[in-house]
Amino acid sequence: MKINAETLAQIGWTQAQIDRYYKLLNRKQQFGYGSLSSNDRCFLRSAHTAIDNFEKARQADLVAATKRRASGVQPVETKLHYRWLTATREEYARQTELRPNEVSAQVIVHDEMLRALEKFQPLLDQVDTSKRNKIDNPVADLVALAASFDGARSASFDHNQLQDTLRSQFPDSWNDRWYQATDNLWSNVVIRDTDELEFRSLVREQIEFLTRTVYPSVAGRGSSVAA
Repeated sequence: MKINAETLAQIGWTQAQIDRYYKLLNRKQQFGYGSLSSNDRCFLRSAHTAIDNFEKARQADLVAATKRRASGVQPVETKLHYRWLTATREEYARQTELRPNEVSAQVIVHDEMLRALEKFQPLLDQVDTSKRNKIDNPVADLVALAASFDGARSASFDHNQLQDTLRSQFPDSWNDRWYQATDNLWSNVVIRDTDELEFRSLVREQIEFLTRTVYPSVAGRGSSVAA
């Protein structure tokens, strides 16, 4: 997969990150690799790594989709839990007021939870969803980790508005017990977009591990789950 502005945007890079990539690439071409700092070199290499990982994930998704069609299993994207997470992610994105060059840690975490569900395709039946609360505290820990990054700050988030939104979107599925959780689960942190790749990598590793181990329908597949 070729590296260009379009593919970098496709994998989630911000415009600031893309601009930095091309600025460093031009410097390298004009003055040589030695003109770059070690951080700059790592940043350039991260583009290749990100593109390679994206292409591998895309190929794995195509294989998984083919298997799902053959087996007749309902895609995870149609399941209530997936749609619920999507709505929550959109509410964080809507409510969070970002300054220039900032991204929401909660949006990143929710992106990765949705991505992991798409990758591993748990059944999300009653057995699976009865275990999903085991993911809550690790997710809160990831957001707390974001707060430790230089330049990170807390952003406001109206949890009551989230409840109202979900209640209106899923009137037949609402259960007040699902949202009798501690406030730390809904803390909202924003970080600098230059730290997004590092944070997203940490989140992805942890969320994929949780998805593989928490949901019984995935854990039961053992080594047959795509890496």
